[in-house]
Amino acid sequence: MPRSTSSEVGSAARNTRLEVTVTRRAVIEPSQLLVTTSQPAQLTCHVTPPLAAGDIVWFKDGRRLPAAASRPALQLTGGNRSVAGMYQCHVTDDLATAQVRIGALPARLLLSLVQQTVQPVVDTAVTFTCAATASPPPAVTWTRDGVSVDQLGGRFQVQDRQLRTSLVS
Repeated sequence: MPRSTSSEVGSAARNTRLEVTVTRRAVIEPSQLLVTTSQPAQLTCHVTPPLAAGDIVWFKDGRRLPAAASRPALQLTGGNRSVAGMYQCHVTDDLATAQVRIGALPARLLLSLVQQTVQPVVDTAVTFTCAATASPPPAVTWTRDGVSVDQLGGRFQVQDRQLRTSLVS
């Protein structure tokens, strides 16, 4: 920035240079995220002062994500345990961090038992199947009148979410 002054006795000039540095700050919202396996999620890198989208670099677990992920909003697809991890948003002067965890989904029955009467036939068996989903996968427990079938004796067998009972006359 040139600056000069002059008078009757002469003149003087001086050049001055002014440099302004702006420190950018990055913050990821939310900083902690619990994602169920069935829902998509989004992390957003807020940068102050704002900058072009291409100047943001996303990392997951220390590895740079593809260039397509250089936008402020990072979309995470649900339904996949590989979404979990440590995400970082890097801008020129700062690095922000967020933790994404995969959470639990409540158990849901996929197949309901239908109440029915079975006519006993000697030396035959009846098999009941339980189909349920959850994250993490649910443990299936079979009971009869509130008592675990494991405690009821040898006529009940449980294997692979199925209950098999022998009909004895």
